[in-house]
Amino acid sequence: MAGMRLDKIEGQHSLSFECSTPVDDDVAALGDEANGHFWEAVATFIAPSFVDKLELDSEGSMFAAYGKRRHLRRLRRELKPLTEDPQQLRQVLARAQREGFVIEG
Repeated sequence: MAGMRLDKIEGQHSLSFECSTPVDDDVAALGDEANGHFWEAVATFIAPSFVDKLELDSEGSMFAAYGKRRHLRRLRRELKPLTEDPQQLRQVLARAQREGFVIEG
């Protein structure tokens, strides 16, 4: 994974990363694909208090969010460990399932 990028392009802040993460195989083992839409759903679940203030515009191979820098920095803090640690991601996915929140790519 090349890493999460927090950029400012043409006056607009963005957070993005290529969807090739250390947890891809774990997500596949659960029967899903860790694509941009999967990570959008994860972001929506873990950050309900502010994700609606962001514009999520992911593609199959890339996660992308646009908005205020402070919201993007907060999302990066919450999302980054999940892209790196299969155990943390499994815990979040299990909690989402218990709460009836659908996360799929």
